[in-house]
Amino acid sequence: MRPILVLLVMSVLALTILVIVVDQKSRCHSGGYSYSSRIEAKDSNHFAYPLRNKLEGHAGFFYTYIGTYWRNGYDEPNISLRPLPRPIFRLIFEASYQRNMVIAFGEGEMIVKRQLKGSISPDFDSTKLTSEERVHFLALSRYANFGYFAKEHYRKTLVDSLARVNPKWLEPAYLDSLIRKVITPSPEKLTYSTTRIPLSTSQYSELICAIDASNYWTLPFEQPCLMEVSAGHIYTLEANTQCRYNIVQRSSCGHEDKAFTVACQRIIDFAGLGKEIVL
Repeated sequence: MRPILVLLVMSVLALTILVIVVDQKSRCHSGGYSYSSRIEAKDSNHFAYPLRNKLEGHAGFFYTYIGTYWRNGYDEPNISLRPLPRPIFRLIFEASYQRNMVIAFGEGEMIVKRQLKGSISPDFDSTKLTSEERVHFLALSRYANFGYFAKEHYRKTLVDSLARVNPKWLEPAYLDSLIRKVITPSPEKLTYSTTRIPLSTSQYSELICAIDASNYWTLPFEQPCLMEVSAGHIYTLEANTQCRYNIVQRSSCGHEDKAFTVACQRIIDFAGLGKEIVL
C-alpha cells in the first residue's frame, strides 16, 4: 500500500502543478494594463508602452523613451506591445554600486544578463539647444524623470505655471523634439554576460505563485520616495500574458511592498545571485 500511496501523492502534486501552469496561460488578471490597439511606428520601440499616457505630466513619455536605451543595450525584446505566444516575466535590477542585470523567464528557462562594463544610460548635451530650449529641457526633464520624489508638487507647480505662458510644454511632442536634439549614446557601450538556466515546471510554478501572492497585478507602477538618495537600487518586474501587460517598480528609497519584494528576491535567488543581491 505504501508505494501506491506515494505514487498517488506524486500524481496529485504533478496534477496541481499542471493546473497552476495551465491556469497562468488561460487566466486573465483584472489589473495591469491593456495592450494598445494602435501604436504608431515611431513609438513602437518605446519601453513599457502602456505607461506612456498613464503617468502624470511628461513622466510617462520620458520613462518609456529613456527606457528604450536600456532595452536596446541588453538586446531585449519589447514585451509591452502585444501578447506573446507564452507568458514572459522580466526582472530588471539597477543599482549605483552593483552590476545591473536583467532576469527573464518563462516556462522551461530563465535567462540572466549581467552588466560587465559600459553603460546603457545616454548622455544629454544641452549645448545643442538654444538658451530658451535649454531652460525648458532642464525643467521638463527634471520634472518628468524625478517627479516621483516627495517634493513632486513643487515641481508640478513650476511646470504648470510655465505651461500657462507656453502651452506647448504640455505636449509630449515638444519634449520629444528637445530630447532628439540633446541625446547622445553613452561613450562606453554596454557589454554583458548571458547565462541560461533550465526551469522545471515546479520551479516555474513556484515563481508564478510568489508573484500572484504579492498582489502584483493590482499594485501601482511606483510609490513615492520617502527621501532623495544619492545611491540605492531600483527593481522592476514586467509581465506579458495573453490578456494583460504589467509593470511594477520599487526602489530602496520608497515604500516597501514586502510580498512583492519577496517575490522579486525569489527570482534573484533562482538566478543564483541571492547572496550578492538582497533587495
